[in-house]
Amino acid sequence: MIKHSLVGVAAAALAGLTACGGEEAASVEATSAAPVNSPSPNPFAGFRLADFSLTDHRGRPADEDMFDDEVTALTFFFTSCPGPCPIMIQRMKDVQERTSGTSLRFAAISVDGTRDTPEVLREYAARVGVDESRWTFLTGAPSLVGRLAQESLNFEIRVQQDYIIKGPGGVDMANILHPTRILLVGPDRTLLGVYPYGDANAIDRLVADARRLAG
Repeated sequence: MIKHSLVGVAAAALAGLTACGGEEAASVEATSAAPVNSPSPNPFAGFRLADFSLTDHRGRPADEDMFDDEVTALTFFFTSCPGPCPIMIQRMKDVQERTSGTSLRFAAISVDGTRDTPEVLREYAARVGVDESRWTFLTGAPSLVGRLAQESLNFEIRVQQDYIIKGPGGVDMANILHPTRILLVGPDRTLLGVYPYGDANAIDRLVADARRLAG
């Protein structure tokens, strides 16, 4: 699970490490982004995406600058995940459609960089049917992605050697535990909100927050 150094509402809303193919952790109340100039503090203000160096689905280098001056819906996933990932990406696609006309961007970082090459990600993006003018899929060494998740968000990514699933081409592979929340990242890379993908009310809240902040 997420490391226990987090406290209060941020800890509750960030909790959500799930075995792909397993049951999701108990649902928590989504916490939305505080309005601009609001006196309400942002419970996630202490979490900011660290610098990184990955590769996008077009084979181009990508770093933290891609988040600067943008509001971005972000998640972690992998293309062969048989559990929450397909639904979570579909929820992101729903948000894409419901925020048409805004400047909201989307990013999905693979936790399986060994198998999820840029070519695999391109095929996945085409198969899912996302708007690639707004979406970026990212991949890189699993150690780099794991460090980004832990240092920035206090999330754990872990290989489950005792839980075997089918990977690309039907080859057996160990399952990968990873966060299953949709995150809203602000233009300074600070975390603004956390939304359980399986909670319709949370997704409505995400859409409202995104339309307000990235209108």
